[in-house]
Amino acid sequence: MAHKANAALASRRENTAGLPSGTLLEAMTWILDDSAPTCLRDSRCRRVYANPAFEALLPSLREEFGENGEEAAAAEALAATADDKSGWSRPQEKVWNLGASQLWESYLARHSVLRSPRGEVLVILEQYQPMDSVRVLRRRLRGAQDRFEDLSKLVSDWIWETDEDFRLSFLSERVLEATGRHPRELIGRPLGDLFLDWDPAAVEAVEADACAPFSDLPASLRHADGSERLFKVSGVPLFAPESGEFIGYHGTAKDITELSARESALLSSKEQAESANRAKSEFLAAVSHELRTPLNAIIGFSELIKNETFGPIGNDMYRDYVADIHGSAEHLLELINDILDVSKIEAGKLDLEEEEVDVIAVAGASARLIVERAEQNGLQLVNELPEELPTLLADARAIKQVLLNLLSNAVKFTPKGGRVTFGAEIDSNGDFLFRVRDTGIGMTEAEIEIALTPFGQVDSRLARNFEGTGLGLPLSKGMVELHGGQLEIESEPDKGTSITVRLPAWRITQT
Repeated sequence: MAHKANAALASRRENTAGLPSGTLLEAMTWILDDSAPTCLRDSRCRRVYANPAFEALLPSLREEFGENGEEAAAAEALAATADDKSGWSRPQEKVWNLGASQLWESYLARHSVLRSPRGEVLVILEQYQPMDSVRVLRRRLRGAQDRFEDLSKLVSDWIWETDEDFRLSFLSERVLEATGRHPRELIGRPLGDLFLDWDPAAVEAVEADACAPFSDLPASLRHADGSERLFKVSGVPLFAPESGEFIGYHGTAKDITELSARESALLSSKEQAESANRAKSEFLAAVSHELRTPLNAIIGFSELIKNETFGPIGNDMYRDYVADIHGSAEHLLELINDILDVSKIEAGKLDLEEEEVDVIAVAGASARLIVERAEQNGLQLVNELPEELPTLLADARAIKQVLLNLLSNAVKFTPKGGRVTFGAEIDSNGDFLFRVRDTGIGMTEAEIEIALTPFGQVDSRLARNFEGTGLGLPLSKGMVELHGGQLEIESEPDKGTSITVRLPAWRITQT
């Protein structure tokens, strides 16, 4: 093995005898051994080194040009570069057809001349590359360029590139559509001059970190037709692969004019809707407040007359009228109070008066108010409340109103012979649950959505026993959510409805 290595070294020394010993050129031959057909020639065009690939090609060269015919091409290159005295000359290229038995193969011959600072020829580098591989490389390059151009046409963004001075060096054709100007009009101009206005804060952030990538930088641009277009500009820095030196940016610019206009229109519509909703809520609250004062007077005076506080009523018909006046006034006051509460909830002005609430007492009181109505409708009212329940930190009036609304709706929409069940429990997550279930007419998913909107009423085949305004469910939902809870509804037409009031576990004060 050592003998073979010594023989290879001796062969190399003989093959590179024309080169000064220990020079960089001698070291280069170690690299050139595995490259394409390559040889080194001296100032007289004599071959002083040939790699194995060149040795294999040499018979074809001699067949085509004679014993030393290839030296003529080197001499031609030497003469062509006589005026180039600085380092390596630009390669001289020529295509030759080489081969035997008419099996010709095209080669690209390249000759480069290395000269000393005084202009002396140090070495001529001669390389041969099969044209098939050259063509493949060129086809790949053209293919990559074609794909890039196709992609730049397909994407909605336009693509740009700058040099190290931020002057535009490339623009995709899409820029014509975006700006109304041909790319040739813009090449060489600073990227910053292309846009009318940049977001100052975003620009400062980019400048603070020189040569850093940036994304979605807002900027405006004046179109050739005079209109102003809005863009989001993104870019990444480019660095020379050899030296790592900054050489520019490339990036994209996305036209967001229409998108920005739509967002502005949506924002304006949202603000108008919110303003209208606030105005409505404030109007209802103001009217409701003004109506309650005279209604309280009507209720008070009608109650005095009904009870004959200051003496008997002379006519029995007047007594019935007074009872109707008193009942209607109380119903109207209840309705106005609901409207006022809904308006306050929508305006975010309904405050809870929290205290420790005895759940069994509140639920029982709500059920007692609905018992008579359930009996009149021929319904069975089932109490499934456990014997003991923890107290809750809540607004007692609100909880009672929620339960009363749910029980009232259950009774209202359950046909004769049906059943309404109510109960309470603590689930596995520790949340406190109220449940009201009925065997009534039920609702579809779409009808549930309607029922949860203020004044939303679901048409039904069942004639209502009581008039309503559609405020019960939305008012209950709002009050439950004010407590940090949820109102959950499960319903199926002709099967019934189950409504669960879920209050968070942290509202439980005593277990």
